[in-house]
Amino acid sequence: MATTPSPDLRTAVAGAPRGTRLLEPLVELGCTKPRDLAALGRALLDDARWAEGLDALAMAAERAPADAWDNALWPRDIRAQAGRAAAARALAGLGRVRSRPAVRAFARSRLLQHLDRAEEAAAEFRAAAPLFKGCPWYFHGRLGELLVKAGRMRRALAPLARAARLAPGQARPLCWRAEALYGLGDPRGAARGFAAARLREPRN
Repeated sequence: MATTPSPDLRTAVAGAPRGTRLLEPLVELGCTKPRDLAALGRALLDDARWAEGLDALAMAAERAPADAWDNALWPRDIRAQAGRAAAARALAGLGRVRSRPAVRAFARSRLLQHLDRAEEAAAEFRAAAPLFKGCPWYFHGRLGELLVKAGRMRRALAPLARAARLAPGQARPLCWRAEALYGLGDPRGAARGFAAARLREPRN
């Protein structure tokens, strides 16, 4: 049975850009949960309806701040969904949109990474920071990883160290920090980092 849309969502849809009026039937049917809006947003983006898709993903993110980055994730499986030519077309399409900057930047970051343009991907990912308020360790860790892939080893150290502090049960930030240290010519520091990461690995 359909639920009655909340007044705040009705207002958001009514005041949104023209393309977002596609959401009105969804709202009337009561499909107002973040996962519903996220699914719609991904479908629109898959169909190259850039502004409308970003609007839907942004609304999904706003309704569930703790999971904002997950609801805003597009493409979900980038290698399965987009070859390099498709990724380049999507990047160009998103480049013509100026709304929903955090969601737009997140999508562009993923596409740039797929195109092996890690430094640009890192820059876009920084602009997606508002989506990661509910998961700050992942934001800092992912930023550090992108900087390592871009060859910016020294710049990667701080965000990776921050991620390791924020998530003491996660080995991944320590592994990438060790990689950065090795790239900076510090094999002993890298060895210590990998050893520390190993201690965080779950025991069977």
